[in-house]
Amino acid sequence: MEERKAFMADTHIHSAYSHDSDCPVSAIYAAAREKNMDLVCITDHCDLYPEHQPQEILAYRAQVYEGVSKAIRDYTDVEILIGVELGGGFIRPELAQQVIDALPYDVIIGSVHGIMFRGERTSTSKLDFGKVDEETMLEYLNGYMDASIYIAEKLDVDVMAHLTYILRYINGKYGKNLDWHILEEKIRRVLQAIIQRGIALEINTSCVDSAYDEWLPDREVLELYIQMGGRLFTLGSDAHKSDRIGTDFARVKAYLRQKGIDTLVYYKQRRPRFYKI
Repeated sequence: MEERKAFMADTHIHSAYSHDSDCPVSAIYAAAREKNMDLVCITDHCDLYPEHQPQEILAYRAQVYEGVSKAIRDYTDVEILIGVELGGGFIRPELAQQVIDALPYDVIIGSVHGIMFRGERTSTSKLDFGKVDEETMLEYLNGYMDASIYIAEKLDVDVMAHLTYILRYINGKYGKNLDWHILEEKIRRVLQAIIQRGIALEINTSCVDSAYDEWLPDREVLELYIQMGGRLFTLGSDAHKSDRIGTDFARVKAYLRQKGIDTLVYYKQRRPRFYKI
């Protein structure tokens, strides 16, 4: 009897309903099918900016959810779940909870893409770290990590996504070679909080084959999480184009097995579902 292939799940994918993607749901399905994925989860962005009005945000989230739901209705050979990537850098806890409660999401991913910095909304991807002085960079880093801590300790999320995302810009785009240990105290606080609260840590492969050719977080942080007792991992490509779905998953799984981890998790109806790797 032929042995069944290992279960394959990509739990962090963006469609054209995200501001930075033009990928239709049909292309996500086609790529997932071609790559023999068993399950994918579409987790379009929801960054909550200070100027956003609750009614506006909730109406748009309902439109996104309905659009994805209709698009996946006839796809049966790949299971497609619907989640949301809740950007927590511009902390609006009450609105965040309204978004979480409004729709029957399968998973809530927490992440930071930007913060309020010196009184202004600042996107990590658009700040020119090549021009700022060390004091400014460290101030921004601390603000970024404080936002990550807030998500880990306070928000009702299932997954902490792309921890150390900021390094893809500081070290990747701008070549600063910043040692992540400068953030270690706050990274430890994030890891401790998610372990205590039962929040999964995402291994995000979006930077593979880029200027910052690392997983997010990188191996040293993953090992720190394991040393601290962390065992809940999700695996997400953070794909904004269909050809990036499942990027480097085989290598991540091999690495985890070497570290004594033989199980990954995905979320359905906000409940963890475990599978062997």
